[in-house]
Amino acid sequence: MLKWKEIALVVSATLICLLLGEASVRVINGYSLLHFRLTSDQPPTAQLNADTAQVNADSVAWAHVRKYVVSHPVAPTVDKGWFDLDPPQLPEEPVDPELAQRYLKYPEIPSQYEWNYSFLLLAVCTGSDLVPNANRFQVFEPTDGSARPRYRYPRNKTLATGLKTNAFGWRGPQISLNRPPATIRVAFLGASTTVSNHGYPFSYPEYVGNWLNVWARSQHLPLNFEIINAGHEGYNSADISALVRDDLLAVDPDIVVYYEGSNQFWPLDFIELPEGQRPSKPEKTFRSPPWVLAHFAVARRLEFIVERILESGGEPQKPVTTLEWPKALNEFNPDITNPKKLPLRLPQILSDLLEIKRNLDSIHSTFAISSFIWLAYDGMRLDLPHQQPIYSYLNDTWWPYRYSEIRRMADFQNRVFKNFAVNNRLPFFDIAHVFPQDSELFSDAIHMLEPGIKLQAWLVMQQLMPILQERIANGTLPRPLGQPALAVQPDFMRPAKTVTRAELLEEGAALAPDRDARRKSDLQRIRDALEAYARAYGTYRIKGAGSNGEGYINSRYGKNVSVVEALYESGFLNSASIEDPWPAMQPNYMIYLCGGDKRYSLSATLEQPSLGEIAHAQKTCNALGQNGTYSSYHKNYALEN
Repeated sequence: MLKWKEIALVVSATLICLLLGEASVRVINGYSLLHFRLTSDQPPTAQLNADTAQVNADSVAWAHVRKYVVSHPVAPTVDKGWFDLDPPQLPEEPVDPELAQRYLKYPEIPSQYEWNYSFLLLAVCTGSDLVPNANRFQVFEPTDGSARPRYRYPRNKTLATGLKTNAFGWRGPQISLNRPPATIRVAFLGASTTVSNHGYPFSYPEYVGNWLNVWARSQHLPLNFEIINAGHEGYNSADISALVRDDLLAVDPDIVVYYEGSNQFWPLDFIELPEGQRPSKPEKTFRSPPWVLAHFAVARRLEFIVERILESGGEPQKPVTTLEWPKALNEFNPDITNPKKLPLRLPQILSDLLEIKRNLDSIHSTFAISSFIWLAYDGMRLDLPHQQPIYSYLNDTWWPYRYSEIRRMADFQNRVFKNFAVNNRLPFFDIAHVFPQDSELFSDAIHMLEPGIKLQAWLVMQQLMPILQERIANGTLPRPLGQPALAVQPDFMRPAKTVTRAELLEEGAALAPDRDARRKSDLQRIRDALEAYARAYGTYRIKGAGSNGEGYINSRYGKNVSVVEALYESGFLNSASIEDPWPAMQPNYMIYLCGGDKRYSLSATLEQPSLGEIAHAQKTCNALGQNGTYSSYHKNYALEN
């Protein structure tokens, strides 16, 4: 009996010591003692400003930046001394109480958003929303009912993350709806690398705007520059195009600069991985940590110590990969007139860029494209643990791709952007070419610390200035309004409203039967085309398509076109794309072959499958096992031969 008491005492003492140690580490690192999952005990703005304070105290990065500023040429009539000037601080406003409460419950940036109702309906009903524990949402309804842009910031608010928005929900100072006389408006489009860290006092567009006004005063020009920062973290080209259409056209900008190159960047094309690996692109900058690291501060501290001992700062060993560039695609001068042959989702990006250009042309605004900055090169060594976020981003988020592969694909993407600008007679700002590959300026491989952001702004201004100087000199700027004056922004005529998760699920369920009927019809169309192909060629394995004729039917793999594209180009389908009726469920449709290519399974995920349909899907070709369509991809409906 005594023995069991001793064991109980030892176990109890050990648990108490562990709890005290956990509590101590949490207090030291600023984590809450009231939540099991690790969350900051600091106000969100203080937490986000911690990096700012650290980099301001560290003169190394600022010294590097000033060296680059001194050595880099400037545009005519620009004074290098202006680099030290900062924009006026925005007025201090308290955090909106409702947004602060939401952040305390769900300490993620998406808790602050106003969601596009159409997008949120899809996301909630498919279990893919970014705030899965929230039960109430603020939503807006676009005038055309589309699902893009996916969200926007609340207007005229200070968010719990530190971001201050104006009357249009954009970062930065207030502007009027109608552009005032003698005013030049420059808008900047992009994602997190444009809006910048919410806790930083300024983004790169705000620096540019301040210097432009300093320049105008130095030249005694009776005009004013207004800057629009329309960046939103997580936006891709489709979101940006929708924002231009719905929000930006109304404020009639004179010049619009596009800077984005990471949210649709995934170097899967042309790179062959061992054993047919097909890693999916992560949705966040950093992958979610393992459960133990998400809940125990002691575990995080131990991980930090182990990484400091074991990691050298060089690139870790990675799987052997092969990058096979198609002979028909010129890597150094890509042909953008046939965009469907391009990798990195560039066909979609170029389509969206053309749409942005068409919309801006309608108000006589100038569209400019910027190259995108990536920190990655073969042989790069990082200073650990000081630069651990960069290391983790490149070697965890982007695993298993090598620095050299990321560099090569990033350079190719920028060449595509340049050729797009040249072909469409648009200004091109090659910022990536002149920005230094200096890890002291980055917080990860694409986001910058404050010194890097300010240097980026300085380099952008040098390339923007010649355009502005020429147009001011020839009288084309400032210009009259490109459209009749507006009394109200059309997309804001319907105010945001609150909806519950239950209401969204109820509406989604009511529409599910129609979507499932469409999915069954889509698979039948593909089946008819596949049978016709087999009658013509004697096989169900389509040469040069999919992953050796298998996989998601609308996805390209390496150098191959998609299965649907191959069937369309062979004349067996009347459409080059057959997508799931809900964008949030794309890609959905799959094909697998068995029995020496004599059997096939076409499968999809239904929202309301019958028990019989599920049972049948489990018995079809390649349904079960490690890579099974049912067991791994949750396909609960299938057609087979």
